[in-house]
Amino acid sequence: MNPSTLRLVLLLVVLAVAVLFSVLVAGLAGLLARHTGASYACALLRAGAAFAATAGLALAVLTLAATVV
Repeated sequence: MNPSTLRLVLLLVVLAVAVLFSVLVAGLAGLLARHTGASYACALLRAGAAFAATAGLALAVLTLAATVV
């Protein structure tokens, strides 16, 4: 395998893990919000905010790691 292909595959795998982690955090945030008595709309909004924050932070870290390595 060519090094640039290997780097692309590794980047895609890490990106997929970051998205899955963001979905997990969003699901837990929505579940916790619903458990505390928030409406479905409010819980969904909190889950969306948690997903956006986690994905943004993960992409920032991945960008930093890609430029350093």
